[in-house]
Amino acid sequence: LTPAISISKIHNAFHVQLLKPYRDPNTVFTRRQPPPPPPPPPVLVHDEPEYEVESVLAHRRRRNGTVELLIRWKGYDPSENTWVPESEMGNACRPLRNYLVKQAPDDPTPPPPPPAPPPPRRAQPWGGGPSPNETALQQQSQPLRQSP
Repeated sequence: LTPAISISKIHNAFHVQLLKPYRDPNTVFTRRQPPPPPPPPPVLVHDEPEYEVESVLAHRRRRNGTVELLIRWKGYDPSENTWVPESEMGNACRPLRNYLVKQAPDDPTPPPPPPAPPPPRRAQPWGGGPSPNETALQQQSQPLRQSP
């Protein structure tokens, strides 16, 4: 036993009834899924490691004007997706082009804006028509007719 275990006063003798034979956990837990394969190593480009892009999922514009892309990395779990500045996407032209094609509208001409709704009409308490003030103004603005 190591000194740390002997200091903690654990005995090195166990009763035979406390011991069990070893069973492989893969045979005991048959529904357990095997661990995922390890992610692929980065590719060396000009002696610098680069990871392969599987697809571009989304984009966003930061307050400072830079555009960032949400990247799905080839061979990695979706929890490993990351936001990467567009300026760092040098060798990933094909996934970026595929994303831009998906984002482009089918019809290049934008649809016309919807017509403006008419102004709301208010109910007039005097039964419709011009208000009494408007009638008085109309009478004042009409020239007087002279009789022949």
